[in-house]
Amino acid sequence: MILVLVMAFCLPLMAQKSSRAMPVSFTEQNTNAKPPYQIYTNGRQITIKCTTNLKQLMVWSASGHRVVEQKDIDKDSYVFRLEVNEKVFFLRLQLANGKVYTQKFGI
Repeated sequence: MILVLVMAFCLPLMAQKSSRAMPVSFTEQNTNAKPPYQIYTNGRQITIKCTTNLKQLMVWSASGHRVVEQKDIDKDSYVFRLEVNEKVFFLRLQLANGKVYTQKFGI
């Protein structure tokens, strides 16, 4: 009987909406925005093309192995070949204007 009363009082408390409005993060605001770069895969060869110049690029595998780390690129495209036998990778690139983008991609 006590368990039923406790449950009867606790369930409505958990179902109420929070009185504070949750702030929308920057990534949620720009989910529909197209990034200023494209990732092209051709087998294990990866090409990254940007609308502006690249400054830094880092690619690592899903298991945490760093595959590519290149700084001071200063070109609008970069081509590299993946020698790691995995399917899922993560990309972090920084453009010349200072903006940083990350993306998960697969081959």
